[in-house]
Amino acid sequence: MADGMELDRRPSGGLSAAGSVSVLKWPDAAGAPVVALDVSPAGKAAVIASDGSTNHYGVAAADGTVTPVSPAPIEPFTPLVAWLDDNRLMVLSTDKMEVSRLSVVDLAGNQLDASAALAGVHEFAVSGDRASYAAATEKAVYIGATSSVIAGTVPASVVALADGQVVWALALDGTGSEVFMLSGTAAADGTVGNIRELAYARRGSGWIKVIDSAVPFLSASTQVWLP
Repeated sequence: MADGMELDRRPSGGLSAAGSVSVLKWPDAAGAPVVALDVSPAGKAAVIASDGSTNHYGVAAADGTVTPVSPAPIEPFTPLVAWLDDNRLMVLSTDKMEVSRLSVVDLAGNQLDASAALAGVHEFAVSGDRASYAAATEKAVYIGATSSVIAGTVPASVVALADGQVVWALALDGTGSEVFMLSGTAAADGTVGNIRELAYARRGSGWIKVIDSAVPFLSASTQVWLP
């Protein structure tokens, strides 16, 4: 968990217990609050801090020292980060045509590669086993294998979105067989109403809706799957 400029590490099975808190020490983003984070199976913490105009990507050590990610994503549609393994991060980055795409940062090779499979991606999530990802565009929500994201393999469509429908806060279960999301209807002034929690489960070669429920809150920015 992140609270401002601090990182609080707690086991998923004991979130109410006191955690190990470290103050993040950025070389280039002092004072910027954390807006996204993910922890690898080995315990590495990838964090994004934003000062309101620039997103800063880094990997935080146990003592809070942050090593900047290089190369950093370019003008991401949404500041999101997820570990694929202990050396690669999935992020969003804008290509030369200013199109938002799923991208992978190789930390060891200092390389950023964009996927050619989907254009206009604005949200994504990675499963607990790091084998699957979900991605949302204006048209649909997709599920694919993380091993094929850079190869450009077009992922399977889970659900087509209706006109005016937007989804965000994607979350996958541990094996990528269930995907959860918040969904709403965008009005002409940009506000979003009729917010609902949707979930789809894999059944054979297809996907079926298993949850469609009104949310018990006024706003939410993200959610996670807890085993």
